[in-house]
Amino acid sequence: RPYTFTTPPELVSIDSLLRHGADYHQRLVAIRGHVTQPELHLDESELFVNFVFRIADGNQSVVVFGRHDRTQGALSISLDLSVEVIGVFWKERELNSSHITNTIEALSVSPYPTLIPENA
Repeated sequence: RPYTFTTPPELVSIDSLLRHGADYHQRLVAIRGHVTQPELHLDESELFVNFVFRIADGNQSVVVFGRHDRTQGALSISLDLSVEVIGVFWKERELNSSHITNTIEALSVSPYPTLIPENA
């Protein structure tokens, strides 16, 4: 089910998310950092890529997961790439009978700084 939000995402640091996770639980956030531990898997239809990776800033990181529609272009996830992730932060949740903490359900992952000039 797609999320709809009436407010823009709040840009927060990974440090803030980890220290004040309860304040951001199930809120739309934007974070920036470097991709580590990327895993990409095509689904059965080969139209979508399911992904999971850690986004790191210094020695702190959170897990990002989501689904990318391949008809919307290439996916901006590769090791050490600097990205901005916009998504819903979960301080904790149950997923496939696992208890997971500090994750972001990504709505978008894009290179940061953007590769497209603002005035193009």
